[in-house]
Amino acid sequence: MDIKIVIGAQYGDEGKGRTVDYFTRNCSNGDMAVVLTNGGAQRGHTVVKGDKRHIFHHFGSGTMNGADTIISEIFQVNPMVFTNEWNELRELGFTPNVYVDENCFIATPWDALINQCWETALGDSRFGSCGLGVYEAIIRSKEPEYAITVKEIKDANDKNDWTLIAEKLDIICMDYVPARLHEVLDGRNIPEQFVSNFEKDYVLSFLSDLAFFIRHVTVKKFTKAELSTKYKRLVFENAQGLAISQRYYEQGENTTPTYTGLSSDFDALDSFDVKSMDEFDIEVCYVTRWYTTRHGAGILPGETDVNNLSTKIIDSTNVHNEWQGSIRYAMFDVDRFVGRVMRDLNVVQFVEGKFELSFAINAIDQCDNKKIHYIMDGRENWTGAIDFVNVISENFALLSNFAGCYLGAGDDAKYTAERD
Repeated sequence: MDIKIVIGAQYGDEGKGRTVDYFTRNCSNGDMAVVLTNGGAQRGHTVVKGDKRHIFHHFGSGTMNGADTIISEIFQVNPMVFTNEWNELRELGFTPNVYVDENCFIATPWDALINQCWETALGDSRFGSCGLGVYEAIIRSKEPEYAITVKEIKDANDKNDWTLIAEKLDIICMDYVPARLHEVLDGRNIPEQFVSNFEKDYVLSFLSDLAFFIRHVTVKKFTKAELSTKYKRLVFENAQGLAISQRYYEQGENTTPTYTGLSSDFDALDSFDVKSMDEFDIEVCYVTRWYTTRHGAGILPGETDVNNLSTKIIDSTNVHNEWQGSIRYAMFDVDRFVGRVMRDLNVVQFVEGKFELSFAINAIDQCDNKKIHYIMDGRENWTGAIDFVNVISENFALLSNFAGCYLGAGDDAKYTAERD
Protein backbone atom coordinates (compact mmCIF):
# COMPACT_ATOMS: atom_id res chain seq x y z
CA MET A 1 0.00 0.00 0.00
CA ASP A 2 1.18 3.51 -0.77
CA ILE A 3 0.03 6.77 0.82
CA LYS A 4 -0.46 10.20 -0.76
CA ILE A 5 -0.78 13.17 1.61
CA VAL A 6 -2.46 16.21 0.02
CA ILE A 7 -1.88 19.53 1.80
CA GLY A 8 -3.02 23.00 0.75
CA ALA A 9 -0.03 25.37 0.83
CA GLN A 10 -1.91 28.67 0.63
CA TYR A 11 -5.11 30.03 2.25
CA GLY A 12 -7.32 27.16 1.09
CA ASP A 13 -9.00 26.88 -2.32
CA GLU A 14 -5.85 25.51 -3.98
CA GLY A 15 -7.52 22.64 -5.83
CA LYS A 16 -7.00 19.90 -3.24
CA GLY A 17 -10.17 18.10 -4.30
CA ARG A 18 -8.99 17.83 -7.87
CA THR A 19 -5.61 16.54 -6.74
CA VAL A 20 -7.22 13.88 -4.53
CA ASP A 21 -9.48 12.91 -7.43
CA TYR A 22 -6.36 12.54 -9.62
CA PHE A 23 -4.59 10.34 -7.07
CA THR A 24 -7.63 8.01 -6.90
CA ARG A 25 -8.31 7.89 -10.65
CA ASN A 26 -7.24 4.22 -10.90
CA CYS A 27 -9.43 3.04 -8.03
CA SER A 28 -11.07 -0.32 -8.75
CA ASN A 29 -13.69 -2.07 -6.62
CA GLY A 30 -13.01 0.15 -3.63
CA ASP A 31 -9.29 -0.65 -3.40
CA MET A 32 -8.46 2.95 -2.44
CA ALA A 33 -9.65 5.18 0.38
CA VAL A 34 -9.52 8.89 1.17
CA VAL A 35 -8.76 9.76 4.80
CA LEU A 36 -10.32 13.00 6.02
CA THR A 37 -7.89 14.55 8.46
CA ASN A 38 -8.11 18.00 10.02
CA GLY A 39 -11.13 20.28 10.21
CA GLY A 40 -14.68 19.38 9.36
CA ALA A 41 -17.46 20.10 6.90
CA GLN A 42 -16.25 23.66 6.24
CA ARG A 43 -14.05 22.24 3.46
CA GLY A 44 -15.32 22.72 -0.06
CA HIS A 45 -13.34 20.57 -2.51
CA THR A 46 -14.63 20.54 -6.08
CA VAL A 47 -14.49 17.56 -8.43
CA VAL A 48 -15.82 17.42 -11.98
CA LYS A 49 -16.53 14.20 -13.86
CA GLY A 50 -17.91 14.89 -17.32
CA ASP A 51 -21.22 16.66 -16.77
CA LYS A 52 -21.24 15.83 -13.04
CA ARG A 53 -19.85 18.36 -10.59
CA HIS A 54 -19.79 18.14 -6.80
CA ILE A 55 -18.31 20.15 -3.94
CA PHE A 56 -17.11 17.74 -1.24
CA HIS A 57 -17.56 18.68 2.41
CA HIS A 58 -18.01 15.50 4.41
CA PHE A 59 -16.83 12.84 1.97
CA GLY A 60 -13.49 12.14 0.35
CA SER A 61 -12.88 13.75 -3.03
CA GLY A 62 -12.18 10.31 -4.51
CA THR A 63 -15.83 9.26 -4.05
CA MET A 64 -16.68 9.65 -7.74
CA ASN A 65 -13.87 7.19 -8.52
CA GLY A 66 -15.29 4.62 -6.10
CA ALA A 67 -12.81 5.30 -3.30
CA ASP A 68 -13.99 4.75 0.28
CA THR A 69 -14.04 7.58 2.82
CA ILE A 70 -12.32 7.10 6.19
CA ILE A 71 -13.19 9.79 8.71
CA SER A 72 -10.22 9.97 11.08
CA GLU A 73 -10.55 10.76 14.76
CA ILE A 74 -9.31 14.33 14.25
CA PHE A 75 -12.17 15.16 11.85
CA GLN A 76 -15.25 16.92 13.21
CA VAL A 77 -18.50 15.22 12.16
CA ASN A 78 -21.42 17.43 11.08
CA PRO A 79 -24.53 15.23 10.72
CA MET A 80 -26.60 17.99 9.10
CA VAL A 81 -24.08 18.50 6.29
CA PHE A 82 -23.53 14.74 6.00
CA THR A 83 -27.24 14.09 5.44
CA ASN A 84 -27.60 16.76 2.77
CA GLU A 85 -24.44 15.76 0.95
CA TRP A 86 -25.27 12.06 1.01
CA ASN A 87 -28.52 12.82 -0.78
CA GLU A 88 -26.74 15.07 -3.30
CA LEU A 89 -24.27 12.31 -4.15
CA ARG A 90 -27.04 9.74 -4.50
CA GLU A 91 -28.80 12.05 -6.98
CA LEU A 92 -25.57 12.13 -8.99
CA GLY A 93 -25.50 8.33 -9.00
CA PHE A 94 -22.85 7.71 -6.31
CA THR A 95 -23.27 5.75 -3.08
CA PRO A 96 -20.43 6.55 -0.66
CA ASN A 97 -18.87 3.88 1.52
CA VAL A 98 -17.86 5.57 4.75
CA TYR A 99 -15.94 4.48 7.84
CA VAL A 100 -15.74 6.71 10.91
CA ASP A 101 -13.67 6.65 14.09
CA GLU A 102 -15.72 6.35 17.27
CA ASN A 103 -13.72 9.15 18.92
CA CYS A 104 -14.82 11.85 16.46
CA PHE A 105 -16.63 14.78 18.03
CA ILE A 106 -20.01 15.92 16.73
CA ALA A 107 -20.93 19.47 15.65
CA THR A 108 -24.43 20.68 16.55
CA PRO A 109 -26.83 23.28 15.08
CA TRP A 110 -26.12 25.57 18.05
CA ASP A 111 -22.42 25.70 17.19
CA ALA A 112 -23.28 27.17 13.79
CA LEU A 113 -25.84 29.57 15.28
CA ILE A 114 -23.38 30.93 17.84
CA ASN A 115 -20.74 31.29 15.11
CA GLN A 116 -23.09 33.19 12.80
CA CYS A 117 -24.52 35.32 15.61
CA TRP A 118 -21.03 36.33 16.78
CA GLU A 119 -19.87 37.13 13.27
CA THR A 120 -22.95 39.29 12.64
CA ALA A 121 -22.52 41.14 15.94
CA LEU A 122 -18.89 41.94 15.07
CA GLY A 123 -19.96 43.73 11.90
CA ASP A 124 -16.97 44.96 9.89
CA SER A 125 -14.61 43.36 12.44
CA ARG A 126 -15.84 39.83 11.77
CA PHE A 127 -13.36 36.99 11.44
CA GLY A 128 -14.65 35.84 8.07
CA SER A 129 -15.37 32.25 9.09
CA CYS A 130 -17.47 29.81 7.07
CA GLY A 131 -20.45 30.09 9.43
CA LEU A 132 -20.59 26.34 10.13
CA GLY A 133 -19.48 26.59 13.76
CA VAL A 134 -16.28 24.54 13.49
CA TYR A 135 -14.43 26.64 16.06
CA GLU A 136 -17.47 26.68 18.35
CA ALA A 137 -17.73 22.89 18.22
CA ILE A 138 -14.05 22.65 19.17
CA ILE A 139 -14.57 24.92 22.18
CA ARG A 140 -17.70 23.09 23.35
CA SER A 141 -16.16 19.64 22.91
CA LYS A 142 -13.37 20.52 25.35
CA GLU A 143 -15.95 20.32 28.13
CA PRO A 144 -16.91 16.65 28.70
CA GLU A 145 -20.45 17.39 29.89
CA TYR A 146 -21.21 19.12 26.59
CA ALA A 147 -19.15 16.99 24.19
CA ILE A 148 -20.79 14.37 21.96
CA THR A 149 -18.84 11.59 20.24
CA VAL A 150 -19.63 9.12 17.49
CA LYS A 151 -19.38 6.33 20.07
CA GLU A 152 -22.27 7.83 22.05
CA ILE A 153 -24.36 8.07 18.88
CA LYS A 154 -23.58 4.47 17.96
CA ASP A 155 -24.52 3.25 21.45
CA ALA A 156 -27.84 5.09 21.26
CA ASN A 157 -28.60 3.62 17.84
CA ASP A 158 -27.57 0.08 18.85
CA LYS A 159 -29.85 0.22 21.89
CA ASN A 160 -32.58 2.05 19.97
CA ASP A 161 -32.71 4.45 22.92
CA TRP A 162 -31.84 8.09 22.25
CA THR A 163 -32.85 9.36 25.67
CA LEU A 164 -29.31 10.14 26.91
CA ILE A 165 -28.45 11.98 23.71
CA ALA A 166 -31.68 14.00 23.85
CA GLU A 167 -30.96 14.91 27.46
CA LYS A 168 -27.43 16.05 26.61
CA LEU A 169 -28.75 18.15 23.73
CA ASP A 170 -31.24 19.78 26.11
CA ILE A 171 -28.40 20.59 28.52
CA ILE A 172 -26.36 22.11 25.69
CA CYS A 173 -29.33 24.17 24.59
CA MET A 174 -30.43 25.33 28.05
CA ASP A 175 -27.08 25.71 29.85
CA TYR A 176 -24.17 25.91 27.46
CA VAL A 177 -25.61 28.09 24.68
CA PRO A 178 -26.73 31.04 26.88
CA ALA A 179 -23.39 31.05 28.72
CA ARG A 180 -21.37 30.88 25.51
CA LEU A 181 -23.45 33.63 23.88
CA HIS A 182 -22.88 35.86 26.89
CA GLU A 183 -19.16 35.24 26.60
CA VAL A 184 -18.72 35.89 22.87
CA LEU A 185 -21.13 38.80 22.56
CA ASP A 186 -19.37 40.60 25.44
CA GLY A 187 -22.25 42.94 26.24
CA ARG A 188 -23.64 43.17 22.71
CA ASN A 189 -27.25 42.25 22.05
CA ILE A 190 -28.16 39.19 20.03
CA PRO A 191 -28.66 40.48 16.46
CA GLU A 192 -32.38 40.75 15.83
CA GLN A 193 -32.44 38.22 13.00
CA PHE A 194 -31.08 35.52 15.34
CA VAL A 195 -33.48 35.97 18.26
CA SER A 196 -36.14 33.66 16.82
CA ASN A 197 -33.50 31.08 15.82
CA PHE A 198 -32.35 30.65 19.41
CA GLU A 199 -35.97 30.20 20.47
CA LYS A 200 -36.47 27.21 18.15
CA ASP A 201 -36.23 23.63 19.36
CA TYR A 202 -33.72 21.84 17.13
CA VAL A 203 -33.46 18.69 19.24
CA LEU A 204 -35.86 16.46 17.29
CA SER A 205 -34.58 17.45 13.85
CA PHE A 206 -30.98 17.04 14.99
CA LEU A 207 -31.73 13.61 16.44
CA SER A 208 -33.04 12.67 13.01
CA ASP A 209 -29.78 13.82 11.39
CA LEU A 210 -27.74 11.91 13.97
CA ALA A 211 -29.73 8.75 13.26
CA PHE A 212 -29.29 9.16 9.50
CA PHE A 213 -25.57 9.65 9.89
CA ILE A 214 -24.89 6.64 12.11
CA ARG A 215 -27.01 4.37 9.90
CA HIS A 216 -25.05 5.30 6.78
CA VAL A 217 -21.53 4.77 8.11
CA THR A 218 -19.50 1.93 9.58
CA VAL A 219 -17.91 2.79 12.92
CA LYS A 220 -14.42 1.32 12.84
CA LYS A 221 -10.90 2.06 14.04
CA PHE A 222 -8.55 0.57 11.45
CA THR A 223 -5.17 -0.94 12.21
CA LYS A 224 -2.35 -0.58 9.71
CA ALA A 225 -2.57 -4.30 8.99
CA GLU A 226 -6.24 -4.01 8.09
CA LEU A 227 -5.59 -0.95 5.92
CA SER A 228 -2.72 -2.54 4.01
CA THR A 229 -4.79 -5.67 3.38
CA LYS A 230 -7.89 -3.81 2.22
CA TYR A 231 -6.39 -0.96 0.18
CA LYS A 232 -3.62 -0.43 -2.35
CA ARG A 233 -3.62 3.32 -1.71
CA LEU A 234 -4.69 5.81 0.96
CA VAL A 235 -4.99 9.51 0.15
CA PHE A 236 -4.94 11.84 3.14
CA GLU A 237 -7.08 14.88 2.32
CA ASN A 238 -6.32 17.96 4.40
CA ALA A 239 -8.71 20.89 4.77
CA GLN A 240 -7.94 24.61 4.39
CA GLY A 241 -4.33 25.77 3.93
CA LEU A 242 -1.03 26.24 5.72
CA ALA A 243 -1.28 30.04 5.61
CA ILE A 244 -4.33 30.13 7.90
CA SER A 245 -3.34 27.37 10.28
CA GLN A 246 -2.88 28.56 13.87
CA ARG A 247 0.10 26.25 14.14
CA TYR A 248 2.09 28.71 12.05
CA TYR A 249 0.62 32.05 13.21
CA GLU A 250 1.33 33.65 9.85
CA GLN A 251 -1.88 35.64 9.75
CA GLY A 252 -2.62 36.45 13.39
CA GLU A 253 -6.20 36.33 14.58
CA ASN A 254 -7.75 35.35 11.23
CA THR A 255 -6.46 31.79 11.51
CA THR A 256 -8.09 28.45 12.21
CA PRO A 257 -7.40 25.97 15.04
CA THR A 258 -7.91 22.95 12.78
CA TYR A 259 -4.16 22.68 12.12
CA THR A 260 -3.52 22.03 8.46
CA GLY A 261 -0.23 20.29 7.76
CA LEU A 262 1.93 17.27 8.33
CA SER A 263 1.51 17.24 12.11
CA SER A 264 -2.22 16.52 11.68
CA ASP A 265 -1.46 13.80 9.16
CA PHE A 266 1.05 12.25 11.55
CA ASP A 267 -1.67 12.28 14.22
CA ALA A 268 -3.95 10.40 11.84
CA LEU A 269 -1.18 7.95 10.94
CA ASP A 270 -0.49 7.40 14.63
CA SER A 271 -4.15 6.55 15.19
CA PHE A 272 -3.61 3.70 12.68
CA ASP A 273 -0.50 2.66 14.65
CA VAL A 274 1.87 3.74 11.87
CA LYS A 275 5.04 4.76 13.71
CA SER A 276 7.52 5.20 10.87
CA MET A 277 7.26 6.74 7.41
CA ASP A 278 9.29 3.79 6.13
CA GLU A 279 6.39 1.39 6.72
CA PHE A 280 4.74 2.50 3.47
CA ASP A 281 5.65 4.37 0.28
CA ILE A 282 4.56 7.87 1.24
CA GLU A 283 4.39 10.97 -0.94
CA VAL A 284 3.58 14.40 0.52
CA CYS A 285 2.08 16.70 -2.12
CA TYR A 286 1.67 20.41 -1.41
CA VAL A 287 -1.04 21.95 -3.57
CA THR A 288 -1.42 25.48 -4.90
CA ARG A 289 -2.79 27.43 -7.80
CA TRP A 290 -0.32 29.53 -9.79
CA TYR A 291 -1.91 32.54 -8.12
CA THR A 292 -3.03 33.09 -4.54
CA THR A 293 -6.59 33.36 -3.23
CA ARG A 294 -8.25 33.97 0.10
CA HIS A 295 -11.92 33.65 1.02
CA GLY A 296 -12.72 35.59 4.20
CA ALA A 297 -11.12 38.30 6.32
CA GLY A 298 -7.41 38.73 7.07
CA ILE A 299 -4.38 40.12 5.32
CA LEU A 300 -3.48 38.95 1.84
CA PRO A 301 -0.01 40.15 0.75
CA GLY A 302 0.10 41.29 -2.85
CA GLU A 303 -3.72 41.52 -3.10
CA THR A 304 -4.86 42.73 -6.50
CA ASP A 305 -7.80 42.73 -8.89
CA VAL A 306 -8.25 39.33 -10.49
CA ASN A 307 -7.97 40.80 -13.99
CA ASN A 308 -4.45 41.95 -13.19
CA LEU A 309 -3.54 38.27 -12.99
CA SER A 310 -5.54 36.88 -15.88
CA THR A 311 -8.83 37.43 -17.69
CA LYS A 312 -9.36 33.66 -17.78
CA ILE A 313 -9.73 33.08 -14.04
CA ILE A 314 -13.19 31.75 -13.17
CA ASP A 315 -14.10 30.26 -9.79
CA SER A 316 -17.60 28.79 -9.70
CA THR A 317 -17.06 27.19 -6.26
CA ASN A 318 -15.98 30.14 -4.14
CA VAL A 319 -18.91 32.41 -4.89
CA HIS A 320 -19.86 35.39 -2.75
CA ASN A 321 -21.51 34.36 0.51
CA GLU A 322 -22.79 36.11 3.61
CA TRP A 323 -20.00 34.97 5.91
CA GLN A 324 -16.84 35.15 3.83
CA GLY A 325 -17.81 37.70 1.23
CA SER A 326 -16.14 37.43 -2.18
CA ILE A 327 -12.97 35.53 -2.91
CA ARG A 328 -9.85 37.70 -3.08
CA TYR A 329 -6.80 37.36 -5.31
CA ALA A 330 -3.06 38.04 -5.11
CA MET A 331 0.08 37.30 -7.06
CA PHE A 332 1.87 34.09 -6.11
CA ASP A 333 4.64 34.92 -3.62
CA VAL A 334 7.42 32.36 -4.04
CA ASP A 335 9.23 33.27 -0.83
CA ARG A 336 6.12 32.99 1.34
CA PHE A 337 5.15 29.72 -0.30
CA VAL A 338 8.59 28.20 0.22
CA GLY A 339 8.74 29.50 3.79
CA ARG A 340 5.49 27.96 4.95
CA VAL A 341 6.22 24.62 3.24
CA MET A 342 9.65 24.47 4.86
CA ARG A 343 8.12 25.25 8.27
CA ASP A 344 5.66 22.42 7.77
CA LEU A 345 8.44 20.05 6.76
CA ASN A 346 10.29 20.89 9.98
CA VAL A 347 7.98 18.57 11.92
CA VAL A 348 9.56 15.65 10.03
CA GLN A 349 12.59 15.81 12.31
CA PHE A 350 10.40 14.29 15.03
CA VAL A 351 9.23 11.40 12.82
CA GLU A 352 11.11 8.29 11.76
CA GLY A 353 11.48 7.33 8.13
CA LYS A 354 11.50 9.05 4.75
CA PHE A 355 8.96 10.15 2.17
CA GLU A 356 8.85 11.74 -1.28
CA LEU A 357 8.04 15.44 -1.66
CA SER A 358 6.06 16.86 -4.58
CA PHE A 359 3.91 19.82 -5.58
CA ALA A 360 0.71 20.16 -7.59
CA ILE A 361 0.22 23.49 -9.35
CA ASN A 362 -3.38 23.85 -10.49
CA ALA A 363 -5.36 26.09 -12.87
CA ILE A 364 -2.55 26.33 -15.44
CA ASP A 365 -5.22 26.67 -18.15
CA GLN A 366 -6.26 30.01 -16.61
CA CYS A 367 -3.05 31.82 -17.61
CA ASP A 368 -3.30 34.65 -20.13
CA ASN A 369 -1.02 33.77 -23.05
CA LYS A 370 0.42 31.02 -20.88
CA LYS A 371 2.20 33.63 -18.72
CA ILE A 372 2.33 33.58 -14.92
CA HIS A 373 2.72 36.76 -12.85
CA TYR A 374 4.48 36.16 -9.52
CA ILE A 375 6.64 37.77 -6.82
CA MET A 376 10.08 36.60 -5.71
CA ASP A 377 12.70 38.48 -3.69
CA GLY A 378 10.24 41.37 -3.54
CA ARG A 379 10.18 41.79 -7.33
CA GLU A 380 7.40 41.09 -9.82
CA ASN A 381 8.14 38.60 -12.61
CA TRP A 382 6.43 37.11 -15.65
CA THR A 383 7.22 33.67 -16.98
CA GLY A 384 5.76 30.60 -18.69
CA ALA A 385 4.26 27.65 -16.83
CA ILE A 386 7.25 25.33 -17.18
CA ASP A 387 9.69 28.05 -16.12
CA PHE A 388 7.43 28.79 -13.15
CA VAL A 389 7.65 25.13 -12.13
CA ASN A 390 11.42 25.41 -12.36
CA VAL A 391 11.36 28.49 -10.12
CA ILE A 392 9.47 26.53 -7.47
CA SER A 393 11.57 23.42 -7.89
CA GLU A 394 14.89 25.24 -7.55
CA ASN A 395 13.98 26.14 -3.98
CA PHE A 396 13.68 22.47 -3.04
CA ALA A 397 16.26 20.92 -5.34
CA LEU A 398 18.72 20.33 -2.50
CA LEU A 399 16.20 18.17 -0.62
CA SER A 400 17.05 14.55 -1.36
CA ASN A 401 13.39 13.50 -1.29
CA PHE A 402 12.15 16.09 -3.80
CA ALA A 403 10.42 14.23 -6.63
CA GLY A 404 9.01 17.04 -8.81
CA CYS A 405 5.75 18.76 -9.75
CA TYR A 406 2.35 18.00 -11.20
CA LEU A 407 0.68 20.56 -13.47
CA GLY A 408 -3.11 20.63 -13.34
CA ALA A 409 -5.38 22.17 -15.97
CA GLY A 410 -9.14 22.31 -16.44
CA ASP A 411 -12.12 21.63 -14.19
CA ASP A 412 -11.26 17.94 -14.10
CA ALA A 413 -7.59 18.67 -13.24
CA LYS A 414 -6.02 16.84 -16.13
CA TYR A 415 -2.40 16.75 -15.06
CA THR A 416 -0.19 17.47 -18.03
CA ALA A 417 3.11 16.58 -16.41
CA GLU A 418 3.76 13.93 -13.80
CA ARG A 419 6.57 15.10 -11.55
CA ASP A 420 8.97 15.96 -14.36
